[in-house]
Amino acid sequence: MNEYVIRPCEMEHVKRYGEIYAAAFSGEPWFDNWKAENAEIHVKEILESEQSYGLEYIKDDEICGFILGSSMLFSYGRTFEINDLAVDPKYQGKGIGTTLLERFLSDLKEQGYAGIHMITATDGYLPEFYKKYGFRKVTQVMLMGLEEDEEVPDVIAERIKAGRDFIMKFNDVEGIPEDYETDQYLKKPQPPLAKAPVTGQITDLPKDFSVLDIDNDFLGIINRRKSHRVYTDEAISLTDLSYLLWCTQGVKEIRGKAYATLRTVPSGGARHPFECYMAIRKVEGLEEGLYHYLPMTHQIERLGGIEDMDAFISESLCEQTWAAKSSVVFYYSCVFYRAEWRYGVWAHGPVLIDAGHVTENLYLASESIGLGGCAIAAVEPAPSNKAFGLDGVEESVFYAMTVGTVKEEDREAEAEFYAFVREEGL
Repeated sequence: MNEYVIRPCEMEHVKRYGEIYAAAFSGEPWFDNWKAENAEIHVKEILESEQSYGLEYIKDDEICGFILGSSMLFSYGRTFEINDLAVDPKYQGKGIGTTLLERFLSDLKEQGYAGIHMITATDGYLPEFYKKYGFRKVTQVMLMGLEEDEEVPDVIAERIKAGRDFIMKFNDVEGIPEDYETDQYLKKPQPPLAKAPVTGQITDLPKDFSVLDIDNDFLGIINRRKSHRVYTDEAISLTDLSYLLWCTQGVKEIRGKAYATLRTVPSGGARHPFECYMAIRKVEGLEEGLYHYLPMTHQIERLGGIEDMDAFISESLCEQTWAAKSSVVFYYSCVFYRAEWRYGVWAHGPVLIDAGHVTENLYLASESIGLGGCAIAAVEPAPSNKAFGLDGVEESVFYAMTVGTVKEEDREAEAEFYAFVREEGL
């Protein structure tokens, strides 16, 4: 990062703070409907406190972000509450928030506070971001509030609108500086095409798929494909697993020296930003545990065991207990910068599109060898990331799919998942 200055917040800059706050908190993950003039009042009221303290970040004579809070005395000592950390959206993603927070925490620790607290969103990337600096969820207290009921539908409508805007406008240039260029165009080094192994427990996967009874009736596979949530709780073979991994993330060719991988699924710009992790319950020849696919060598590495596999699967998939009867659960993470390096602020829409390519291939591959699967969007990132050793900021699990053995006799049990359609006369 180029030269910058961090200095204490000043009341004379409160209008600029309000502009930054309104812009930052109107976006992800808050989507608050702030007006700049109201945000200015919000910041001013904090700054007017004798116990307030804040820092501003200045680059090229412009205030790019600020952090602000105030202290309060309790029976056990004086604590500090961080009220606001905001970075102008046009400067986000450049490490400014991280720099401000690190400097701020250093200053506060020197002042010897009994505790440092904050309130943040329960979802999105923020909890994992703050955890890196030692913040933990406080369970001894709860936030309670009294709100007017009529305001709730407006909040829901705003979130729905934000979601629709993301789908329709992820390539919009509104608010993006005219001279903005992605890191690829800036000739910055590109990230690795795939993660390197982190353990020495590596297993070669079979590459001879001729031993499998693969159905070559493509139209038949397409017509039979459906989501399966009832499994026989039996093991699949190592060759089955190898086939599924190859069909969904297998590397067929490397373009250039190491510019891109050409795989069995398409990806915008051939970025392939995903890593595939697995909770393996029943695969012949493999010990139960957590695994990671190494696409460059078509191998898997064992990351370790887990005390209660069924409980982990249920928790990580929002208590969908049926998933714990599958043979293997595939967890897909996104290494964000792998896509952002090429597409910058426009990377995230294509990432979600690409995820569909992967799971559809997994559906079809599973069906072709007589297995069943179900893609799952209801994934809890926190327990998933913790299990697979991910930071939840630069890389996070966001999608999953179960695969297991199925039998025709379970058709009625599968239908029970949609009993509400019959019961409610839909």
